[in-house]
Amino acid sequence: MTMTVGAQTQVNTATIGYQYNPLIVGLEGGGWVVTWGDGDEPFSSGIFQQVYDADGNPLSSTDLGVNTYVTYDQRDQRITALDGGGWVITWTSYKQDGHYDGIYQRLYDADGTPASIAEQLVNTSTARYEMSSTVVALAGGGWVVTWVSSDYDIATNIGYMQAFNASGNAVGGEQAISTITNVNFDGVKVAALSDGGWVAAWSNPDAYNPSSIFLQRFDRHGAALATEEEQVSTTMGGAVTDVISLSGGGYVVTWSQPNPVMGPSTNTIYRAYDANGQPLAVADARLSSATYSTEADIAALPDGGWVATWTEGSQGNYTVNQQVYRADGTT
Repeated sequence: MTMTVGAQTQVNTATIGYQYNPLIVGLEGGGWVVTWGDGDEPFSSGIFQQVYDADGNPLSSTDLGVNTYVTYDQRDQRITALDGGGWVITWTSYKQDGHYDGIYQRLYDADGTPASIAEQLVNTSTARYEMSSTVVALAGGGWVVTWVSSDYDIATNIGYMQAFNASGNAVGGEQAISTITNVNFDGVKVAALSDGGWVAAWSNPDAYNPSSIFLQRFDRHGAALATEEEQVSTTMGGAVTDVISLSGGGYVVTWSQPNPVMGPSTNTIYRAYDANGQPLAVADARLSSATYSTEADIAALPDGGWVATWTEGSQGNYTVNQQVYRADGTT
């Protein structure tokens, strides 16, 4: 298939209101899905999508609504492509579960047909505010959803997860990811592993605490591989920005730490692990030694290594930098 790259095209057909937070995923057959939020009236919004085939043709002449419940606010959607060509979208919906914010999802087949007539509630407990969902595809066609469950009255934020098989059925029940009851509002970052399991990383809100970054590995059944979460950070804390899986079965966790010297700038810290969950170095490390650097982006490489890129500089002069790492963590 050869695609001609042409002028930009508008995805949404409805132009009333505020269209925001566009996300895109590629599908197995060569097509892709774009999803976004549509705020067409005050204090209310919905989740929409448009599906494209491998030639770039939209499969519908109108925007496709994802949520069927249209009262109050639906927001913060996330999307992942699944083995088999389908995809799943998650989002936060206000008061739909009868209480506060809840996490909902909708599964689609490879041809864009929804697997159910309405969205599905992900969280079981509805007594708290459920927010900040992430969704990651797993080997075999399943997926896992994570979110933060918050109780403002007692100031606790707990990370939860729920796994689903390829048919969309829940695997077990929802479970707390961590024994720590103060997870950052940014949520839990998750990466699928080659053995069908996954790794979750998160931080607590104390960015200057050296012991603020944690992770836990889970097998393909959702069982934790350690009796308690592992502390990732050894010298520098912060807020988790990403976790990626590597082709050899390992993974890398990155987090940003506020720079006390340069105010709003950050230092990006990382730690890499092998397929057995063993760290490749005795301590975490900075990507850059520069005084000023921004949050980095990282990507896995086919040989088991990874590459990181970031911006650094001073006094108005900035450069975009990169560093390639071997599978053993060396440069």
